[in-house]
Amino acid sequence: MNLPDIFTPNGDGVNDTYFIPGGPFTAAMLRFYNPTTREVVWSEYSPNPVWDGRSPDGSEVADGVYFCRAAATNSKGERFVGQQNVTLSRGGMRSEIIKAF
Repeated sequence: MNLPDIFTPNGDGVNDTYFIPGGPFTAAMLRFYNPTTREVVWSEYSPNPVWDGRSPDGSEVADGVYFCRAAATNSKGERFVGQQNVTLSRGGMRSEIIKAF
């Protein structure tokens, strides 16, 4: 499973959400951890989980690097598993580079 390593939830309509590419899936799990405390920052179990960079209470989480774990099953019963450090950036140079592509 290839997972993106950055997303930029800054409201500009480009790369604003994080999701598992390659769907559709019949079931999926997407979970983000604070790499320092190992605390779960956000988690969703659904056929197509999507994270917008907010905590479950709706507040924006801080820009930074989070550890992501993902698992998904497609309609053929094939299971995909992946993990990746993911940078959440609401601005700055890296966000501008992504828009250029």
